[in-house]
Amino acid sequence: MCSFVDLATVVYGANDTISRRGLWQKLVLLANSISDEPWIVGGDFNTVLDMSEVCGSSADIHLAMTEFRDCLLDTGLIHLPVQGERFSWHNCSEGDRSLWKRLDRLLVNDAWLSQWPNSHYHCLNARTSDHSPLVIRGDTATHTVSMFRFDNYLTMSSDFTPSVQNIWRHRIEGTAMYAVTRKLRALKPVFRSLRRKKGDLSLNVKLAAEFLGKVQQLLEGDRHNAFLIRLEKCCKLVFFRATKLEQNMLQQRAKIQWLKGGDQCSRIFFRKVAMRRAAKRVFQITNEAGRILTEQDEVVDEFVSFYQRLLGGERRREFLDLRYLRPWARHVVTPDECMELVQLVTREEIKDAFFDIAEDKAPGPDGYSSGFYKAAWPVIGEEVVKAILEFFTTGRLLKQVNTTILALIPKVRLPSLVSDFRPIPCCNVLYKVITKIIVQRLRSVLDKMISPSQNAFVPGRSIGDNILLAQEIFSGYNRQGLPMRCALKVDLRKAYDTVEWDFLSAVLHLFGFPDIFIGWIEECVTTPMFSVCINGNPTGSSRFQGLRQGDPMSPFLFVLIMEVLQLMLQQLIDQNEGFSFIGVVRRLDYFNYALLMTSFYFAKRTLLQSGYFGMD
Repeated sequence: MCSFVDLATVVYGANDTISRRGLWQKLVLLANSISDEPWIVGGDFNTVLDMSEVCGSSADIHLAMTEFRDCLLDTGLIHLPVQGERFSWHNCSEGDRSLWKRLDRLLVNDAWLSQWPNSHYHCLNARTSDHSPLVIRGDTATHTVSMFRFDNYLTMSSDFTPSVQNIWRHRIEGTAMYAVTRKLRALKPVFRSLRRKKGDLSLNVKLAAEFLGKVQQLLEGDRHNAFLIRLEKCCKLVFFRATKLEQNMLQQRAKIQWLKGGDQCSRIFFRKVAMRRAAKRVFQITNEAGRILTEQDEVVDEFVSFYQRLLGGERRREFLDLRYLRPWARHVVTPDECMELVQLVTREEIKDAFFDIAEDKAPGPDGYSSGFYKAAWPVIGEEVVKAILEFFTTGRLLKQVNTTILALIPKVRLPSLVSDFRPIPCCNVLYKVITKIIVQRLRSVLDKMISPSQNAFVPGRSIGDNILLAQEIFSGYNRQGLPMRCALKVDLRKAYDTVEWDFLSAVLHLFGFPDIFIGWIEECVTTPMFSVCINGNPTGSSRFQGLRQGDPMSPFLFVLIMEVLQLMLQQLIDQNEGFSFIGVVRRLDYFNYALLMTSFYFAKRTLLQSGYFGMD
């Protein structure tokens, strides 16, 4: 338990919307009067944020929800992570009149989460009351060595380049890729030390602002003092540098993509960082048997076992031959195209791939962002290029390069099951560069191979075209006098995760890709290991099956796989085995071509159309 001794506000909201408006106004006034002190607000708010916090019939409360949400935006308050009961109030009725709501909650500001990042509260059983008691708990998490994350602001330090040079000049025996990974590992304690040397960036900004203010106060009384004028200029420079470092760090951690380079609203960054951290904390989980797990070891084991069953394990490899579908294929790779696909990778391709990756993208298990490679390129570029070229020469990928971290992002506001989290695979930058080069070559032939019914991820096409085509065709579905028809929407569950490697290999051979190119893809797809990142710590290690969503190559390989379904449907139509797919043959002026449409593909979703023409 922690001793919480800062500002606390106890809330009891009125029963009606109009009376509660005074509460919202008072909270906004309090928020404006509180600067950097940790603040917690809790109690019975007598309203909910959205309908997911209501179970049972309820009156129209949309206005009340809107005003509550506006209050949270104006005050900057954030929900403290909760475990235990989902609803905190019950009207004690039975049957259709039974109503459950989440009326009680604890809200905190950014300063609170900065001081107690692991704090949370339990919503206990109500017992004899109609409200559940809330019990706040402090930092009970097991303290472990935090996972290394390279902060891009370190590239602004004068010690950055000398530190990299000092490590990079050492000679390491082994392959080029092995040497690069060893040096990257040796740099981690150096960057940790450099980060400690920089200190608390937010505190540095605060101290720089205070010192600048004192100098300007002195200057007010002696406006012609040359020393104070020079000192003010120096203080401004120190303040601007401290602010820039803090902003760079917060922007990277907040993952805000829509802010421009000139925006300097640290409050937005602080809030986003705090919200991301709070949302991703997992304090309890319900297992498949319905038992609530609260011990961190049990929570970790539940996540690891779930994803090992879903994504891990060995699958029996079988030889498949899909070349019988070649007569229906739009295009098979020609000998000239094969030469282009496997031609020697250039240094310019490698450098362009590195510099094409956004600096704020989440790093992989090694912790390095593309910002590090870009800033250190004059020092490390030559060796890194050799390491990438080594893969395309040998077709072998180092184990530690092809590892993946599964970051867990909640799908719902109050996740209680493992399935309520969306696993986002995060790959190393070195691996992303390799697959981006492969993708760049794959894209050159993709448009020729993929049928017009697929538009997602195909260069020069837009998935919106299929939406317009579907609307055009279905606009006449309810007219009388037309043959009977139907449409079937198929949503592929875990589409990427369930791709069989032997089937992928057969698909690549079907379209005539050269063996060397297929070998590159198979080495990338079939060798990864993954760990699950829970509360900032990677746990477990298993082989990864299927395709990873964080892999730049996966969407394009999936498009090729879905094209096989299109070829099978086309084969079925041509052979006329007992039924036909309805086709709408008309001139679509918007697209300027006539199209016989039997199916649509929307990435992982498929829309099939069929009709009956009087056949038995």
